[in-house]
Amino acid sequence: MAPWESLIRFSATEGGVYWAALALNEQPKSGIVVKGYETVESLEESGPSREVTVGELLAPVPITGIPIICVGLNYKNHANEASVCTLSSPQ
Repeated sequence: MAPWESLIRFSATEGGVYWAALALNEQPKSGIVVKGYETVESLEESGPSREVTVGELLAPVPITGIPIICVGLNYKNHANEASVCTLSSPQ
């Protein structure tokens, strides 16, 4: 498996939908030229790719209707810092 830090899904100006891996310090935006993969599996296996230009950034999950569960481990601290509310730990 090829290591990657950030993953984008996009439509290329040349046509087609691709996936690309970016470094965390790279800004995902239209106009950048990246190594595009047609599937995530191809990206992970360093399979066939082509140099393409990012046109429109797309949602990273191409399937709708699936639950996305997020865990906010720092929610209590963040809420207190933002003065949204004061949360206390259960006794």
